[in-house]
Amino acid sequence: MVKNNRCFVGVLFILLFSFLSIEKPHCGEIKNQDRLFWAPKNPPTAAYRFVCEIDPDTRSLKGSGMIRFNNTTKRPIYRLAIDWAVNEHQTIEIRSQGKLIHFLDSPKGQAQSPLVFELPERLNPENELMLMLNFSMNDSLPINPGLSIATDSTVDYLTMRTFLPGLWWGFSTCDDYEVMIKVPSDYIIATSGRLNSKTGYYSGQSIRHFGLFIGKNYEVMDAEVGETLISCYYNEKSKYPAQIILNTAVRAIGFFRDYFGFYPYKQLNFVPGSKRWWGGWNTATSLASMHSMERYSPDQDNHWRTMTVHEIAHMYWGEYVMEKDTPDWLWLGLGIYTQREYDRMLHAEPNSPHGYLSRYEDAIKQYLDTTVEVPPHHLHKMEYFFNSVVSHGKGYSIISTLYSVLGHDTFDRIIRRCLEEFGGHRLGASEFQLICEQESQDDLGWFFEPWLRSNRYPSYRIGSRKCVKKGDFYESRITVDRTGTLNIPVPVAVLFEDGTSQIQFTDRTLEKNTLIFRSVSPLDSAVIDPDHLVALVVPPPKGDFDSQVEVCATINGLPWTGVAEKGLVVYNDAKKTGIHSARMWYKLGLILYDARYYSQAINAFNYALTNSDKDSYIPFAAHTWKGHIFDLSDKRESALASYHKALKVYPGYAITLSQYNMEIDKKWVEQRLTIPFQR
Repeated sequence: MVKNNRCFVGVLFILLFSFLSIEKPHCGEIKNQDRLFWAPKNPPTAAYRFVCEIDPDTRSLKGSGMIRFNNTTKRPIYRLAIDWAVNEHQTIEIRSQGKLIHFLDSPKGQAQSPLVFELPERLNPENELMLMLNFSMNDSLPINPGLSIATDSTVDYLTMRTFLPGLWWGFSTCDDYEVMIKVPSDYIIATSGRLNSKTGYYSGQSIRHFGLFIGKNYEVMDAEVGETLISCYYNEKSKYPAQIILNTAVRAIGFFRDYFGFYPYKQLNFVPGSKRWWGGWNTATSLASMHSMERYSPDQDNHWRTMTVHEIAHMYWGEYVMEKDTPDWLWLGLGIYTQREYDRMLHAEPNSPHGYLSRYEDAIKQYLDTTVEVPPHHLHKMEYFFNSVVSHGKGYSIISTLYSVLGHDTFDRIIRRCLEEFGGHRLGASEFQLICEQESQDDLGWFFEPWLRSNRYPSYRIGSRKCVKKGDFYESRITVDRTGTLNIPVPVAVLFEDGTSQIQFTDRTLEKNTLIFRSVSPLDSAVIDPDHLVALVVPPPKGDFDSQVEVCATINGLPWTGVAEKGLVVYNDAKKTGIHSARMWYKLGLILYDARYYSQAINAFNYALTNSDKDSYIPFAAHTWKGHIFDLSDKRESALASYHKALKVYPGYAITLSQYNMEIDKKWVEQRLTIPFQR
């Protein structure tokens, strides 16, 4: 027995030795992969220190400095990448440990971002790296389109989201900056950092994009809240809105410091943006562009207050906590929610958050595909401003509806956890859902799945109300019917004749709910979602929703001109399906006009008028284009009748048709009363 055991052990030893001696072909591959470029989930925080000379008149830049970071990962780093280009306008030279860096697989003199290079020596975990850089731009400063304008002799400004080389990981990171910027003495500048008057450097921590504003003939007004310096740049025409912006920012940052316990940056600059009436935009971290400041009128004060709070909220969500996913709905929704909390807590005037719900609800009524998680290559087909309707409108609708479902206390814990755990990092839908589930103790797949990955929509209506006295109490029975395609619990508030009220939620699993309320007073009224927190599409769209969405998606994918017979085919499909979208019929009308199918275009505009809301721009635009076509068809009396109808429903602003470089407004239509339209 002992002998057999010894033999068995000997056999095992031989087999084990043989196994360990076998050459493992994958070892070399793993080692090779380690040497390739790779991006940590949370890259090390880099420290940038640059000195730049900028000439705004020639849009040129010369800079030098260093990038330093510690490898906080558990893997060695062999290769890095820089976000920069090399061409006839841009140059860059990088040295590590005194050795000149050579970029991999890049033709001499021409290379697009990212520029990948191998380090002279691998950077082991916990070791520090320092890169020395010299870089330049000639007539190629990266000015933001639409936001940066060099105009007349009295106004001159440039706004840049990024103008410095930075480590490239394939996604945004938050890093620390010290930047000295030299410009001609007649220019004033603002950056994403705060100026240290002793060193001359603009510095800031946890900065996603280090932006720059350069202005001539501008002044600045300042105020300080805690450690944050707020600056607003203005000229003679924009001084009054600048004062409103500054006063609002002081109040808002003070509120958020108390509410969240901190404000993430020591500098916040408001600078002029586009001259068009858009609102605002975070050009870069701590650098907010406020559009159309020079077109101020006294009735716009609340607009400036609203936009100021909106941009400050996005400094928390978007800059400090970065978006991980594409499309970027989450940071937009959380930012608008944060803005709403400011309004709710300070009892400010109602403003834009309800409008964001309406954007989404209106898109569903127009049979648009509002699916959030669509492939990026599909976005170009969505000409209905995906950013405005889905990222902003539906993004906020998701957050607001989730708030209603989970309740204020639970959602407040969620928000604070996100700020604490993801400050300086990227937050995506999966991480957000996990935190929501942990705080609510509820599996929320039923919520996130349809909201993000489908075009289903919520719609509920009160079916019946019955109040019966039973002894000393009244019993009210309220039935709630699901009329949409998405199941959610919705709050139902009942008001009694003595002024008291009660709220109950429906069960999301039931198509018809019966809610029972007991009271000492008879029922007066019942309403769904009394606080307007849920994105309810009421009334729901008519007809076969999915079929109409498919046809509308085809129309959305068509160009506005040059479609010819294809437009006629889609027009017939739209008639057969019976679409109820005024905007789609209006677009078809313009496509058919362009292809000279005039009778079909008239019909399309009539369908647009039949399905349009009286408050939209469609009636004015459709009547005007009917007048154009009647003029082209030698039907002058019909044209005049259409023009007069258009003037009666003028929305108060011009309708832009960029395909023809044309704007139609009240003056345009009045001219058509005397001068017939010509192509």
